[in-house]
Amino acid sequence: MKPFSIPRLIHELRRRRVFRGIVVNGATTLILLEAADIIFNILGYDAAPKWLLILLITGFLISLWFSWVYDLTPEGFKKTEAESVEAVPIPEKQVRIYKTTTFISILIIMALISYRMISASEAKKIAQIEKSIAVLPSMNKSQSEEIRERNLFIGHQITTCLLKVKDYRVVPWEDCRKYPRVEAASYMDMGRALSASILVDWRTHETEKSKHLSVDLVSAKDGSLLWSKNYPIKEEWSTEICHYSSKISKRIARKLRTFLNPSERSLIGEQPYSPSATMYASLGTALSRDAFEQELMRQNLDDSLLHPHLDTSSFDKAIAYLTLAIEEQPDFPLAYANRARVRLWGMRTGYYEKSDLPLCESDIVKATELDPKLPEAHIAMGFYYYYGMDELLLAHPEFARAVKLDPKNVEFLFYLSIIKRSIGLWDEVGILSDDVLAANPRNALFLTNLGISYTFLRQWDKALSCQDKAQKINPGWYAPYLNTLDTYLCQGQVRNARKALQEAIEKSGLEFYRTEALLDMYSGKLPEAVSNVERAGLKEYLTAGETEGHMHLLKGKIYRLAGDLDQSRQFYTDALAFFQQRIRFDPENLEAMANKALALAGLDRADEAGKQGYLCLELAQNLSDEYSLSKIRYALAQVFALTGDSASTRDVLHELSLMNSIYTSDFLSLDPYFNL
Repeated sequence: MKPFSIPRLIHELRRRRVFRGIVVNGATTLILLEAADIIFNILGYDAAPKWLLILLITGFLISLWFSWVYDLTPEGFKKTEAESVEAVPIPEKQVRIYKTTTFISILIIMALISYRMISASEAKKIAQIEKSIAVLPSMNKSQSEEIRERNLFIGHQITTCLLKVKDYRVVPWEDCRKYPRVEAASYMDMGRALSASILVDWRTHETEKSKHLSVDLVSAKDGSLLWSKNYPIKEEWSTEICHYSSKISKRIARKLRTFLNPSERSLIGEQPYSPSATMYASLGTALSRDAFEQELMRQNLDDSLLHPHLDTSSFDKAIAYLTLAIEEQPDFPLAYANRARVRLWGMRTGYYEKSDLPLCESDIVKATELDPKLPEAHIAMGFYYYYGMDELLLAHPEFARAVKLDPKNVEFLFYLSIIKRSIGLWDEVGILSDDVLAANPRNALFLTNLGISYTFLRQWDKALSCQDKAQKINPGWYAPYLNTLDTYLCQGQVRNARKALQEAIEKSGLEFYRTEALLDMYSGKLPEAVSNVERAGLKEYLTAGETEGHMHLLKGKIYRLAGDLDQSRQFYTDALAFFQQRIRFDPENLEAMANKALALAGLDRADEAGKQGYLCLELAQNLSDEYSLSKIRYALAQVFALTGDSASTRDVLHELSLMNSIYTSDFLSLDPYFNL
């Protein structure tokens, strides 16, 4: 036997064709591994499972051992014999086959390694992108109502499917569809505006001969195209969109190297209701949101620029669409739940009467019967108690159940934060507000309410930041500017409050003489306060959530401070008549009782005012609505100050300063009634 040496080993490996086995079997293994990755990606997996990789490597090692031990001959496999003393020369034909096979195998290996390197580089790049996704609204602004509604449905469906992937943070379609998209804006600008790292852009194309939907997946970091595909539309748009939306979401997941578990794949592909019913329900819900937000933002002022295509009759249109969805699909629980919510929102804005409450209850019961775990049914029931029955403590657990069923839903978290704010659960309000804010909502109504919550929590920077974001999203809406003003007043900063008021006037084009009168009063500019309070119409008070009685109280207060006691008594008399009438219709209205006591105090009827004030204070101890309680205590503090009851004034002011409200110690120090 010849002694061992490296040259001898290499010679033996060549003689036994082990090198060829390494090349050929290595190429085969790489091909099988790549094919497995492609197949498993199609099936929705991120990569081939580890067990398959181990199996292929084991097979490769076995093939090498086989190359060493055996030779393939015309007679079959034979054990390789030891080399004779005189080596047998290899025929030329076998040499050519060996060289050709080796060359091709090396090319295959190099190609696969290159592909792997490119693929790995792309995977690394994609892995570094945060998986926050926004579906962009349509670019076409000059659309018919039919096309607007179709495009509304397309964006909604794609977003709905993407929301079923647990690893993604998907910007709600309600925020995306209101984004004021313009031609000049780059994808990077849109990504920053929507707080998304990945954008789904889509367009519809329709000619006499063909219709199709084109979808692009774009990186908001650099505007690069990650994926693109055209989908032909051969049937109705609603039918095809319901079919394609799940495919689009799965292709996006595959491109973003996201592992979809079987449950997610099943949810994305699930289309339990007919396409037309799904579209009707989607449109009804969208129209109701627009009508509700429009009415809350308008608050008796003309804001036709906010929603040029809509008015409050959209509540009726929304119910009509949801009714069509129910007629098409009688077992559609979401349609029942949302139809109830539309009516309840209509009641909140005064569009519907509370006589419709039985219809709401019937729809909620039906939705719950069809799907006991439907979070929207609990949301509807929460509004039933909140807006329909004025039962805040009953509304609270319903919103909480909805959040438990769908903890990622920003809208549900927002509703829960508002109800907790109303009943004074402030520690939880702060946590929920932070959760909502962390989702970067682009809803001005949400943001300005979050700002109010942070003001109540004395978190001034967060409060001002939320109001600033709301102003940028909807610069023509006055509320965020006035809420900014309140935040400054809570800190005793009248000068900054005036700047916020001036900005509200400039941006909204409206006048706020009532608010100017208040700032004049706080600054001691009583002649200016008198002038402005007279210029303010009733509409301004209604806008601030007040009544004609509040208007008389403020005028009475300013004229009293200015020394015109006759005018002051006249306004306090008018206020007393107003609130007495309010109490006759609603004997348990504590706020009206407190304001009646304030009117009596302004008329120097101290004994009557004191008795009314103490009674109201006693009854208010059981009030669950902390926001209303703070307003009642503020009115009563003024009552006791005017009647000379300094001990009661101090007690009520102390309780008020400890509450989470706008009535901070700095704010109260501005009120002249407490400096008399």
